[in-house]
Amino acid sequence: MDPCRFIPSVFEPAGPRSYHQEYPHTTMGILEDWRDKVGRAEAEAGLALADQMLGLQGQVEQPALQRVYAEVLLELLGRAPNEALAAAAAQRLGRIPCYQQEPALREQHGQALVRAVAAQEQPNQAAALVRLLPQVQGYGASLPLQLAHGEALEILSRKLARVEEMTALAAQLQTIPSFRDCPELQLACARIYTNATALAKNEKQSQALVQSLQQLPGQDDPRMMEALDRARRNQQRLRQLEGQARPAPAKSWKGWAALAGLSLVSLGTLVAVVSKPAPTPSSTPRTSAVFTEQLAMAQKALAAKDFNAASAYARLGLEMATEESDRRRCLELLIQAHTQANEFDKALTYYAQLPPAELEKISSQLLEQARTELAAGQLAEARRAADQAEGVLKLRNAPVLECQQLRAQILEAAGQLVEAAEAYQQLGDTKTALRLLEKARAYDKLVVLYADLGPEYRAPMMKLKRQLMAKRVTACESLIATRPQKARSVAQNCLAQLRTLEGSRPLQARCYNILARVAYNQAEYREAVSAARESAHLAPGPEATRRLKAYRQKDLETVTVEDLDISEASQFEFPPAVKTRDHYTYLYYLMAPGYSGGKTQERVLQGPKDEFKYSPAYNSPERGISFHVTAYDTQTFLLQLSAGRDQLLQPGVYEEATRFPFNVNNPGIEFSAGGGYNKIRGKFIIHEISWGPDKTLTSCAADFLQAGSGGPWTYGKIRYYSPYK
Repeated sequence: MDPCRFIPSVFEPAGPRSYHQEYPHTTMGILEDWRDKVGRAEAEAGLALADQMLGLQGQVEQPALQRVYAEVLLELLGRAPNEALAAAAAQRLGRIPCYQQEPALREQHGQALVRAVAAQEQPNQAAALVRLLPQVQGYGASLPLQLAHGEALEILSRKLARVEEMTALAAQLQTIPSFRDCPELQLACARIYTNATALAKNEKQSQALVQSLQQLPGQDDPRMMEALDRARRNQQRLRQLEGQARPAPAKSWKGWAALAGLSLVSLGTLVAVVSKPAPTPSSTPRTSAVFTEQLAMAQKALAAKDFNAASAYARLGLEMATEESDRRRCLELLIQAHTQANEFDKALTYYAQLPPAELEKISSQLLEQARTELAAGQLAEARRAADQAEGVLKLRNAPVLECQQLRAQILEAAGQLVEAAEAYQQLGDTKTALRLLEKARAYDKLVVLYADLGPEYRAPMMKLKRQLMAKRVTACESLIATRPQKARSVAQNCLAQLRTLEGSRPLQARCYNILARVAYNQAEYREAVSAARESAHLAPGPEATRRLKAYRQKDLETVTVEDLDISEASQFEFPPAVKTRDHYTYLYYLMAPGYSGGKTQERVLQGPKDEFKYSPAYNSPERGISFHVTAYDTQTFLLQLSAGRDQLLQPGVYEEATRFPFNVNNPGIEFSAGGGYNKIRGKFIIHEISWGPDKTLTSCAADFLQAGSGGPWTYGKIRYYSPYK
């Protein structure tokens, strides 16, 4: 690699400053515009736009620009619709240097995840995002991140409708490291328990929640006291509701009248109390009237789509019913309320109380309904009926094959081909599963299915794998210009997979060609040559040879170790020098293997850490020059050049150079890195040289080639206040 790409001028440059030095606001303005584009895009599209920012000049090498990129990712994270996208954004954040160094950015990461959880409508998706919070860098030592975790758990609890799930979240919150010492986390846990008491099904469950709340630390906090008071009020309301639903049998007409009257008052119904003893509560006009009123109110609530109220009234009626027909009416109302509320798991508890013959009839009706809805194209209704039929059949321990077949047909009709293929695969219909996966172009899943089918499918599986990898390689080739780092990463990943795939040598060659093109575009010429050589080896041909030759030219700037694999200096051509508006002072050399214990040695020496000294050779500056360089590690370097035969040094090529100064008839050269050689051969080129009025060297640019005592070659550059790069 050309060292000059990374070498700024040691001294004050003669020409103008670089574009980004002179106009840093321009780059920032571009990124601000980019951030605006990302803010308006959908989450996944926004992530793709953010990745394109990495291709902008100067992006993440400046702290301010790093921050812009981090802020863009944090904004996307706050809008993440699923766990996969949130994890992808978090992975990119972790690679930004300023994110690793600044705790404030990691705290913003936690708050972004909280916003994403709050925006989620599906509890399972929200729960997946919550699980990412403990994975944020520095979570264990950061109270703000742990507080964000507690806040996310509380938000998730409000999206749930089951006491058991809320209780599990409260227990999870108590495992946060700072819980015992943090009143805010304790209060969040208390609020979860309090909200759960409002959903408790019975007195036992409610009492258990209140006890859990009382066992939390920080009970002297007024806010904790308020939460406990709310929980107790919820408990009291549940007791009142159960008291209305379960009137105790009276031994005398007075006792029965009192209880009946109390119950009716609470329901807002007036019932006359007779003055003679009643037989049994189930047969009295009073009880019958209350029961009828409960059913009427349940039906009214059901018609108004107030499913919680409908189920509550129906449960009260069920507690009061003594006749089988009355129980049946209550069960039907409960099943309707929970089914229409999309709470079929609760509806199943009431289906289970029906006789088996009735369940058989209901399952048949549901299956017929599913078929009818499927034929009419009402896929959501068909899916719901099939799921309900399966639930009812499982209560009877009956086969559910027909339900599974219907579900697979519904998924196929809905265009959910991958899900449908999985359903058919479970049914043993492999042929249909293969057809649907091919239609969906789900090649990854298709390969997995082929692998499960046995050795007879090996040939089509290998063919499919190659097709799949060819599509990935083609897509990767399109990223070279716009997203080179992504192209490099994908190509390396593809290579790892292709090395174990039969018949993949042409695809491997294309991957190496991608790596070569990316490296070449980024001036990493050695890497480009290495990758091109691998490509030519895997897929030889005139095109591969031409490409390798082109990369070896290296934009007329760089010499590689392969270029030094020569027998005579005449076979080596110096790369042309590029004139710039800046000025350079440095010494660069590349030693081929053979010196230094058989290892390649490459180094750049540059001030101010390295000291440069110039002196004329033989006190005649026009005939010879000598540079002494002392590195920061005290190692010394010497470079001497002379024209020979009393010639003056001037721009041009000096062939057949020998060790300076022992052969005055030839051009002289000597480069040593701490040691010398008895015999030296080589050549050098002077690109530019100038002298001051007092014959002091003012500027020089030269390249040299040297081999000592028959060993391998060394190539180098010397620049002294020179505009040549």
